Amino acid sequence: MKGIFTIVLFLFFLKSCDENKNTDFIELSSGFNMNPAEPRFGIIYKPDNNIYYCTEIMKNKNSTGKYKYFISESRIDFVEYKTLMNENFRKNYIPPFKPIVDATIFQIKYQFNNEVDKVRFYPEQLNEKQLMIFEMMKNLKDNGKFKEIDSITFSKDLLQYKLPEPPKL
Repeated sequence: MKGIFTIVLFLFFLKSCDENKNTDFIELSSGFNMNPAEPRFGIIYKPDNNIYYCTEIMKNKNSTGKYKYFISESRIDFVEYKTLMNENFRKNYIPPFKPIVDATIFQIKYQFNNEVDKVRFYPEQLNEKQLMIFEMMKNLKDNGKFKEIDSITFSKDLLQYKLPEPPKL
């Protein structure tokens, strides 16, 4: 009887630890810039209040699809960013994605309470408040101190996208 109780108690603790694992995140990533020498980047905000950042390694002003990874030495308030996402991107309408020639595409992907969603957009499509939030998130990579880390997982949607081969003549 004690053995069964111990097993049940162990499974209960294992299950509760699994439920307490917070997998929420907010990720901003960029696609190819119209200036081919500009690297793509990604920023992830996590509930541990850290900012993770990646930037593409460029070779001879060309995209390599390889990245350097960083963690911020300063912290943010994840709950504040989560609230901004909920109120301005989740609940507000963003026009359906339509390509704009000569514009850099961005994506915000987020997971709250195990629900994942993503929005692709061009900054020109955002309303004033959304644009302010986007700029604030994007500028954190330039305003903070970061130290390099081995790696962290980012969405590959835009960061690993490759341009199609041009047709042969």
